Amino acid sequence: MESLWAVDQSDGTARFDKIPWFVRGIACGDIVATEPDEEGVRWAGEVVRRSRTAPSASSCAVAAALELCGRA
Repeated sequence: MESLWAVDQSDGTARFDKIPWFVRGIACGDIVATEPDEEGVRWAGEVVRRSRTAPSASSCAVAAALELCGRA
C-alpha cells in the first residue's frame, strides 16, 4: 500500500501535497474526499476538485492511505 502526503482541509477533504510519479489519475494539488477507517487511518475517495496540473480524467477513486501533514 502506498502512503500519500496530503494537507487536511478540515472539511472532510485533503489536498495532495506529494504523490509518487507512477500514480495515474491524480496530481499534486488535487482535493479528495477522505473517510477514516476504524483505526483512524484516512482513506482517499473521489477527487472533488482538480489542481491546474491535473490529468484530464473526469473522476478518480484512489485507494491509498493518506498521511496528513500539518502544513498549510
